[in-house]
Amino acid sequence: MQILTTYLNSPKLNRYFFPFLLLMALPFGAMAQQENIAFRSGYDGQFVISADGSFDIGSNAITSKFLKNFYTGQFLDAELKDKTFKKLGKRNRIGFDLNYGLRIAQMPDTSSAWGYYASINNILHLDMGFTEDLFRLYFGGNKQYAGKTAELSKSNFQLLSYRQLKGGFIKQGNNSIWGLGLSFIKGENYVSGQMNKGSLFTEEDGLYIDLETQLKAQMSDTSNTTFSDFVGWGLGVDFFYSAQLNDKSKLNFEVADFGFISWGSKSLTIENDTSLRFEGIEVDNIINLGDSIFNGFTTDSILDTLNATSSKGAFSRLLPGYLSVAYQNQIKEKIALNAGLIYRLNANYFPYIYFGSDIKLGDKVNFMGRLSYGGYATLGLGLGFDFSLARFLDLRIYSNHVEGYLLPGAATAQGVAINLTAHF
Repeated sequence: MQILTTYLNSPKLNRYFFPFLLLMALPFGAMAQQENIAFRSGYDGQFVISADGSFDIGSNAITSKFLKNFYTGQFLDAELKDKTFKKLGKRNRIGFDLNYGLRIAQMPDTSSAWGYYASINNILHLDMGFTEDLFRLYFGGNKQYAGKTAELSKSNFQLLSYRQLKGGFIKQGNNSIWGLGLSFIKGENYVSGQMNKGSLFTEEDGLYIDLETQLKAQMSDTSNTTFSDFVGWGLGVDFFYSAQLNDKSKLNFEVADFGFISWGSKSLTIENDTSLRFEGIEVDNIINLGDSIFNGFTTDSILDTLNATSSKGAFSRLLPGYLSVAYQNQIKEKIALNAGLIYRLNANYFPYIYFGSDIKLGDKVNFMGRLSYGGYATLGLGLGFDFSLARFLDLRIYSNHVEGYLLPGAATAQGVAINLTAHF
């Protein structure tokens, strides 16, 4: 007896193939950038200790409510899916960053003086680029594509986590400050997938589906999971420069985490290039349906079905570093305007452009506002506050995307960053 399938959530394909491409990425969830200590004014000649924690998640199509419901396992009703489907474009993106760390610095106090900085950071990063058809297939099934071909090509994702030990120097000039740093990286986890070619055709009456794929997946060694294990190692370089253009304006430039991680010899690479026709599942015993369907399914059998090969060996990947340019103009004693551009490397990242202002509300409170476009999201509203808790202690709370909290059903990004800085 043969059972024909007309949906991609059939046990064979939905259980093993598309979750590999999409489900691994979406539950984890644009950029939560740490501000360079050298760019903050008022710390000349001081010893600075700074603790940071931040997360940011964004997409150009998937709403915050959809992501929350998906991650927490809540029901995704038809209305919520339809709203998200309408936001999709031919190419879509999603990204997530979770960073926390501790930094110290001795700031130079006079022209031609030298300073130093060091930090230890924990970083989790995920990004994904995907077609509209891939998303619709996974969350809506392939019945909607009866007699049509779904385009899956150029979809990709990466997930990595690492610890970072960083150190460098700071040099003060007459009207500028600049610095150079080097970081040593301990890689902890890496998973990536790249579908260079992919399509799925559903026969109009659901009698068969034709799947064509050319994909490559790589993952780090999962057998070493303790703190002392070195799954991968890498190096990164930082450079920053700040120039005081005149009494009221300055320009900041920074390149951070420009480097790589080399993943060890036990890392796994899976590749395939195949076309197959799926016509259904053979059931030997209708009384014992579960055993008939799932018996015989192993990792090796799935790889064989997809004509995939696997091999172990070391490989290297670039870090998702970034470069930024920022301009600030003090138009009044208590009001400064700022604008900038941030671009992320190797990360499915759209150039992030922003314009905003800093407003002093008193001696101890500073308000920050920002309008932005890009990153992993589209339009964004940023709000934050700086508080002077004591003569030597400052607190900053900020979000680049408060719209995700205010309008979760329409907005596609949210995040928060907290910084506590002591200076002596």
